[in-house]
Amino acid sequence: EDLGTIYDKKQLSALVDYHNNVVHVLTRDEARILKGGLEFAFTRAEEVMTPMDEVYGIDVDSKLNYDVLSEVLSSGFSRIPVFDRSNSQCIVGLLFVKDLILVDCHAE
Repeated sequence: EDLGTIYDKKQLSALVDYHNNVVHVLTRDEARILKGGLEFAFTRAEEVMTPMDEVYGIDVDSKLNYDVLSEVLSSGFSRIPVFDRSNSQCIVGLLFVKDLILVDCHAE
């Protein structure tokens, strides 16, 4: 039974480049995603982390009022770290912005 052709990561990457640049059957984004998947095993967390001084987050005691919700939604992030007031380096939770869709910011 024929199993087809087997490619290593380098060959697959070249094949993606070919289909993106020569044959034009892949968009630039599709090629980027495919190549990113091939290189993922070599990516260190440090390379994709956001420095703590650039992280947008909210305090654990913040009330989800109109101003806070507006700020969270305007941040453009889908997950917001929740920090301990006494230690801004201590993340105590994660707020998923999609879960805020049902929050009534006018309720107490």
